[in-house]
Amino acid sequence: MKLTATLRRQGIGVISATSAKSLKAQMRQANNLKIARAVIIGDDEVKAGTAILRDMLTSQQETVKLSDLHDVLK
Repeated sequence: MKLTATLRRQGIGVISATSAKSLKAQMRQANNLKIARAVIIGDDEVKAGTAILRDMLTSQQETVKLSDLHDVLK
């Protein structure tokens, strides 16, 4: 995925989960790996040019523009 490669080049650690697992299973895996934040991009987000940024500790979510994602993740 182009976004994954771009974020990695910018020094942001990325684990890409594009498997057939459900979103719930992927969030459970992120919790097990002690991931602090998850970026969720589904079909609707792709169309809108956005991503959902989820804080895995508080379960708070916010929608961010893909173009702003690097700055938000720094």
